[in-house]
Amino acid sequence: PLDEDGQPYGLCTVTYSSSDRFEGHFTHGEKNGKGKFFFFDGSTLEGFYVDDTLQGQGVYTYEDGGVLYGTYVDGELNGPAQEFDGEGHLVFKGQYKDNNRCGECWVYYPDRGCVFGEVNEDGEMTGESVAYIYPDGHTALYGSFVDGELIKARLATLISNESGRPRFEITPNSPMYSYDKSTSTCIATHTLLPDPYESQR
Repeated sequence: PLDEDGQPYGLCTVTYSSSDRFEGHFTHGEKNGKGKFFFFDGSTLEGFYVDDTLQGQGVYTYEDGGVLYGTYVDGELNGPAQEFDGEGHLVFKGQYKDNNRCGECWVYYPDRGCVFGEVNEDGEMTGESVAYIYPDGHTALYGSFVDGELIKARLATLISNESGRPRFEITPNSPMYSYDKSTSTCIATHTLLPDPYESQR
């Protein structure tokens, strides 16, 4: 339905020139209340709109079925968020600021291992205090990472303190581990350096 000015009013479906579609409540042509965007690529964004912008909890569903639950302020992700893949496995937990990951974040992998650390301004796990935590939940490699990839790290143990914030205790006399990519002619350059997680099994 339209109001006296010809603007959408009440529960409406509006299709945009980009082929995106919005289904939800309108007041004088602005999105107000519960609504859902259906984007041309198959993804969706659902939440509560105030004066034409998404506010509060929102759910973004990717075209592959992955889901991001987050907090929106003036239409942008700002605050805590969790992301799941298409099979429902947690792949990210952390904070967003102006649609970018920020602060301390967790990135989870299919093997149940994860990377924890503070992300850079591009939202990437880059820095000197980042850790890969093995699937056992306490064995870790703590050190330097660039874009989530290990550069050099030492064996450590994950210890949670009273605040729940993880901290890491470096194993005394730990060897230095570094990213060691296999090639067609070389499986590894440090063939005698055992994997610390595999060594415990």
